[in-house]
Amino acid sequence: LILPAISPVLARHNIRMALRILRSFSLFLILSHHICSTRGLSLGLSPPTSRRCIISRGLAVAATGVFVSPHVAMAAPPFAVISEELGYFPVSNPSTGEMMYAPARVSSESTDQAINLARHLKKEGVVMYSAFWCPHCRNQREMFGRAAWREVPWVECGKGGVNQDARKCAKVDGYPAFYKGGKEILSGEVSLARLADATGFVGFDAAVEPERQATTSAAACKL
Repeated sequence: LILPAISPVLARHNIRMALRILRSFSLFLILSHHICSTRGLSLGLSPPTSRRCIISRGLAVAATGVFVSPHVAMAAPPFAVISEELGYFPVSNPSTGEMMYAPARVSSESTDQAINLARHLKKEGVVMYSAFWCPHCRNQREMFGRAAWREVPWVECGKGGVNQDARKCAKVDGYPAFYKGGKEILSGEVSLARLADATGFVGFDAAVEPERQATTSAAACKL
């Protein structure tokens, strides 16, 4: 007598659970497809064509149409997930509706000397050229920290990036890159100590900075 009474409840519960699992799986596939499609660009390579990537693309397309409702299929993974995985997130141009991309927000804290260095760069006319998809650019921003990065003059060079300036970026073939007066002074991911030395900032103490400082000298994202 008890089993027939609770069977409908169990059935409804199992269906809801299955739908939640399928929806989560489909969103995971969509995100995997996006990562797969952009990973080659982040390394300056052609879009990947491995069997894993091809399969993920097919599954992602199937997932949006089969596993989820139309409302869920139109949804993108949470910005926090995209930002954490890729280092950037999509935004919509309010004027044109065009999809564009913005770098992830800097999460690290700045030291006082990092802030002073950033202000020194601005005063000296030093500009950092960056691309939203470049992991070395992301590392460079994190080296500065949130408060210092707000002081750093920079130009977005990634195609499809918010405020991209293709004219200014025409001379740059790798990111990040630091220019002064139209001439390159440093290229690639560099420690703040090296940047301070190259730009004449006196008294920078590398020991004060966190351990996130560049470990690979002049690593860069190439076009």
